[in-house]
Amino acid sequence: MDGLYQDLRYGLRGLARNPGFTLAALLTLSVGIGANSAIFSVVEAVLLRPLPFAAPNRLVTVWETNPGQGRDHDRPSPGNVADWRRRSRAFSGLAVFHPGTATLRDEQGPAAVSAVKVSPDFFQLLGVEAALGQAFRSPEVSGAAYNLAEQYLSGDRVAVLSDALWRRRFGSDPAIAGKSISLDGLPWRVAAVMPPGFAMPPEEDGLWVAWDIPRTFANFAGGPPRDFRFVHVLGRLAPGVSRERADADLASLATTLAAEHPKENRGWSARTVPLHDELVGSARQGLLVLFGATALVLLLACVNVAGLQIARLAARQRELAVRLALGATAWRLQRQMVTESLVLALAGGGLGLAGGQRAVDGLLALQPAGLAGLEQVELNPRVLAFTFVIACLAALAAGLAPALRGEAPASRLGGGRSKSAVPGASGGAGLRRALVIGELAMAVVLLVGAGLFARSFATLRAVDPGFRPENLLVMRIALDNASYKHAAQSEAFYRALIARLEALPGVRSAGAVTALPMSPVGIDFDRPFWRQGEADPGGAALKADIRMATPRYFQTMGMRILEGRAFSAADRKGSPPVVVVNQTLARQVWPGGRAVGRQVVIDYQRGPYPYEVVGIVNDTRFHGLRSTPRPEIFIPHAQNPYLATNVVIHTAGNPRRLVNAARREVAAVDRAQPVHSVVTMEELVAGSLAADRFAALLLAVLGGVALLLAGTGVFGLLSYLVSRRTPEIGLRVALGARRRDVLGMVLRESLAMALLGALAGIALALALGPVVGHLLYGIRVTDPWTLGGVAAFLAVLALAAAYLPARHALQIEPTAALRGE
Repeated sequence: MDGLYQDLRYGLRGLARNPGFTLAALLTLSVGIGANSAIFSVVEAVLLRPLPFAAPNRLVTVWETNPGQGRDHDRPSPGNVADWRRRSRAFSGLAVFHPGTATLRDEQGPAAVSAVKVSPDFFQLLGVEAALGQAFRSPEVSGAAYNLAEQYLSGDRVAVLSDALWRRRFGSDPAIAGKSISLDGLPWRVAAVMPPGFAMPPEEDGLWVAWDIPRTFANFAGGPPRDFRFVHVLGRLAPGVSRERADADLASLATTLAAEHPKENRGWSARTVPLHDELVGSARQGLLVLFGATALVLLLACVNVAGLQIARLAARQRELAVRLALGATAWRLQRQMVTESLVLALAGGGLGLAGGQRAVDGLLALQPAGLAGLEQVELNPRVLAFTFVIACLAALAAGLAPALRGEAPASRLGGGRSKSAVPGASGGAGLRRALVIGELAMAVVLLVGAGLFARSFATLRAVDPGFRPENLLVMRIALDNASYKHAAQSEAFYRALIARLEALPGVRSAGAVTALPMSPVGIDFDRPFWRQGEADPGGAALKADIRMATPRYFQTMGMRILEGRAFSAADRKGSPPVVVVNQTLARQVWPGGRAVGRQVVIDYQRGPYPYEVVGIVNDTRFHGLRSTPRPEIFIPHAQNPYLATNVVIHTAGNPRRLVNAARREVAAVDRAQPVHSVVTMEELVAGSLAADRFAALLLAVLGGVALLLAGTGVFGLLSYLVSRRTPEIGLRVALGARRRDVLGMVLRESLAMALLGALAGIALALALGPVVGHLLYGIRVTDPWTLGGVAAFLAVLALAAAYLPARHALQIEPTAALRGE
């Protein structure tokens, strides 16, 4: 310990005597450590931290699959879920939920809120207790909770508030439990308030309402439907049951249900997905790729500091020789160097931690919406421990190599070139060349990644979405059942609203649709269809996404009617049922033939019914620019009115300028109906690109940092290599070598190192290709323009880094260079 204390004191004094070296090393390490600390904070919150539920590793989501139709992630049908509940022994519980919206009315006026319908056992299955009151539970439990559930099942409407909604809308009223609130014009009794941060599904500012599924579908002849697949299912695995066993149990049940209900279930099966994986989604691999990129940045920083240490070590030859002469061992000198590196790394870690936490704020501002766990990103003991560990590893990486393979201290106090007895003294030049090659290889990997993601994002942005996003304002409206009990009332509301909107100055046209491209909300479902005259294919029928649209919706969106016509005012209740289909459906059903004037049978609300195709509209990238167009069928809203739609307004200028005017028109038609959201179509498209933009931007930043570190590091190392060869250069010139030839020799050697580094980096980038390949769009990991461009750029960088010190060395007179030797 005394020796360590002496090493620390001596190291601190030495660092203080070299402020330039100390500042450069601290800044370099703080960049690498800070980047890793920031990304790890996000990785820890999103990927490593367990969900805040009881035994979260036993929670799964359940999805239906149909391999024949290429479907592996479909929401289950209520009828099938009912059978799973009765027959499966793989789960100790299965809860159902369905996200939606509701209109909350109180003395503050109407407000749109998130309202998730959940089965009575939802909170019980998650194992989460309310912070205030008691959340409803399944009727199987005893005592007060049983009575509460019984009251609900006998007609009592029960709601549970989120903590955020309770504070924002009800002023944190401690006596809210038991009070009545108005949702969609009906009274609902507040049972409880959930604890802060509870969000399932991820929506903190909303509420949950008890949902009696059997009563909801009591009028259905066969019970809850099996061909409407729209609910979300949470399951808790029974004790001792693995996911593999649960999947096998569901597959067996699917075979039974296909035999019992062939029309709805033939070809369908089911599988489980861990709840944590479902919430994280595809972000897992993207975050791990970013984490790996920041690790390379840290390695680059360590290599830079190692290069600085080597240069500093050469300047300390006399000091080390004195210490050797006074009895210090080679091991003691090496320990001194590692101790100094540890001091630097810990100080850099402190700076990096502070900077990393500021960087987290930037990450959260840029991150794509809907990623669970980001609200919990914080500086906690796990992040602190990680930062400390990587600081220690950085100290070893930056200090151990120079200590073991650095320059040999002179054996004579007066200088000279003879070797000392320090082990590993030879080979210092080889180490420095290896560091140059390593820095360039790591920089190539990061720059190739940044280039690939940038080109992928640019390619994705250039994809035609199938509509014109410019100058479009979108309002989400959901009329309540209590005020609009009849379909004619809903149709009249939207007809009047669209007429008023189109009369506004600066509005070119307006329309409405039940589900809008790129929008995360809307009534989105698919139904079986087939050509008129064919037999019902049953479970083998193709499915199309059904949308209700007003007459000028296609014109407002800038979509193209390729054949036939769009809807008109004549397509109303009582007129012949008509549809407009998209290109994909027309090609599937009538390949090479004319679709307009034909009839398609849709198994929809009133059962299989023929509709006449009056038009074909172009395909859209409905679920994002990466998505493939699916069959779509549009039905006139007037023939089948819905309460909730997305109203789209095409403006002559900036659509944001019409927000207040549009809200006033909604209030003029019905003041009691709130506007749920107002966005521009360009914002929706940008939101669909958020994950790709986030990855491209962050990798571009990391690539820029890598370029800066590699540029400075390579310049420093090559400068030092050339400076050590100054006597050799002077001797060559003194013996008659032309300066141009000597310069070419130095540049050729630098270029050789650059090419080796580029080749090593490209090989590593290609090896990592399978990890990132599926995250790219429209571009391959082997893209020659990206690989060749990065390699050529870094070769030029290495030549520039070698040219300046070589030119400086050639300007020294040969006699002066030889005297230095």
